[in-house]
Amino acid sequence: MNEANLVQKILGGLGLEPDDAQALLALVRTLEEARLSPGLVLWAWDLLGVCQLTLPERLTVVAHLLALFLAEGRGHTTLDPEGPELGEVARRLREATGDGRYERSRLAADFSRFLKDRSLTVLVGDGGPEPASPDSLNPGWVAPLVFCDGQLQFSRTRWMERECARLLRERFKTTDEPVDRGDPFDGFTGALDDVQRRMIRQVPGRRVFWISGGPGTGKTSCIYGLLWALGRWVPGLEAGRIAIAAPTGKAGFRITQSLRSMAASRTGPHAAVGPYDGAILDGRLDASTLHRLLDYRPATDRFGRHEGSPLEVDWVIVDESSMVDLVLCHALLRALPASAGLIWIGDRDQLPAVGRGALFQASWEQGPARYPGHYFRLERNYRAEQGLAGDLGRLMDHGEMAWEGPCDAFPATNRLVLHRTETAVQWRAFLEEVFSRTFDRSYWDAALDAFEWDPSQVAVEPGEHPRYGQIVELLRRAGSSPVLCVTHAGSRGTVEVNEDFHRRHPWGSTGFLPGEPVMVQVNDYQRSLWNGDFGVVLHATWQGEPMTCVAFLQGELLRIFPLAGLPLSRAFAFSVHKSQGSEFPEVTLALPEVPSLMLTRELIYTAITRGRSCVRIAGAPPILKAGLSTTVERRMNLTRWLFGD
Repeated sequence: MNEANLVQKILGGLGLEPDDAQALLALVRTLEEARLSPGLVLWAWDLLGVCQLTLPERLTVVAHLLALFLAEGRGHTTLDPEGPELGEVARRLREATGDGRYERSRLAADFSRFLKDRSLTVLVGDGGPEPASPDSLNPGWVAPLVFCDGQLQFSRTRWMERECARLLRERFKTTDEPVDRGDPFDGFTGALDDVQRRMIRQVPGRRVFWISGGPGTGKTSCIYGLLWALGRWVPGLEAGRIAIAAPTGKAGFRITQSLRSMAASRTGPHAAVGPYDGAILDGRLDASTLHRLLDYRPATDRFGRHEGSPLEVDWVIVDESSMVDLVLCHALLRALPASAGLIWIGDRDQLPAVGRGALFQASWEQGPARYPGHYFRLERNYRAEQGLAGDLGRLMDHGEMAWEGPCDAFPATNRLVLHRTETAVQWRAFLEEVFSRTFDRSYWDAALDAFEWDPSQVAVEPGEHPRYGQIVELLRRAGSSPVLCVTHAGSRGTVEVNEDFHRRHPWGSTGFLPGEPVMVQVNDYQRSLWNGDFGVVLHATWQGEPMTCVAFLQGELLRIFPLAGLPLSRAFAFSVHKSQGSEFPEVTLALPEVPSLMLTRELIYTAITRGRSCVRIAGAPPILKAGLSTTVERRMNLTRWLFGD
């Protein structure tokens, strides 16, 4: 029995009036569709048992609480009664009951009345004096919610926003006098241009520094350059006093591999060796996840590092900072010693974090004007080929590009192409072309050819297995041209596109099939697999018995595991959010059939900057135009508290 059915069964035992029961069931379905826990309906209903409210009044407050959960699920930290979340909840309640009481304006007015007559005092505060922490021992009651400035917010979220703003302001205002130790790049022959070197020279003396740049602007090269400069500025600074982190394991692994490649390239007889090359190569300076750096403890949902047990570091460099949400930002700032330097690196134009808040993007709204010496933007693109880079600029800056037919301009190297796929027939023809270009006869011949594999051999180095090269090539081809989707549902969402491609498999069976690309869905610390890691299903035999396994490539190391127990989903197509931090030779962005609030300028930018040499956008011109004119707006207090006087 899934969670929604269990909640429905429990609600059926509460003895509610039919209309009230239907209203709560409508909210269960709303949460389920939003990929939130349906059990929140029971939590909200039980929470209001301490208030003197009639059942219809309790439903009004429950509607606000669940709308707040919807808002936080979309990245906001507050609920605006005039915003879409309460309107969406109100619509679902009306559809389920036919009751005109569930108009958004009436729900908001009734909620305001409850606040004024103090019916909700035990649950909703007014934003007045707050404790040092919602978890601290406090002789007075701290209401779990706050209604202030016309916004409803969880008290804990409000506290985290205030603390982040306070701690960052302290870092902005604390500037040390830099010590002149000469040019740190004497003898440096790495891939840093004059602009990047000038940027790195601005870092000393600042406790917080922000770097933004699009894909291919050399952000990882700048991390290596920063390490080089830190070692020259602070002789004797041990590698263990520097931490490199990222929001996801996949991003951290990518940074580690890139830094090792840069360090290894400097080991020739005439190359100048960097101060931390040895630490990079022997694993003492690997990038980790922020959760691991901060000693996250899932059993208690707490971090082991904080003010009472701070990080033992002098510098922290955070890559992919646009993906850092409020919770991680707050945890890091709490755990960071006041004397340590913090460097945020990311892309301000990308999608913000999936979780609450958008610290990196919000900081760039006013930060460069208020604290100009703390911000630097990288402009030059070294990765995308010239034709593609020009197309990307024309689309994002002007939205002016010609549309091709569904299957015209195949192949389209070094370009961005818009494919008009307005009908179901056009869409199917387009998918057929995309699928057949990668998953052709030669691909399936290799994928379905069983190979002998000993299940105890989890890690395979080059030359240790006769099929090593073939498996690596399968992984390369399977992940070379993914379809990036805006939504999971609908004919152009991840679920249906993956099912469409799955049905084209030569074996035409159920379950994960050999040759199918797959993606890890949650971090698996036991196997060192990370959420977003890409693999391919393989057809193997062991001692004459067939078995199915999955291969992943980490650097040059093949890691192969039995299929059973792996948290996987098919990855012919995946969401744009899942693509963050990755790059591919080709990408296809599948626009939804109808306008969607999820299709924004930031999402389009994130999707099309994943491709190195070829990008295709498939859909209808009005849908793309609407997306380019819609920007992500995160409702939060952080910006005004961070930059307010």
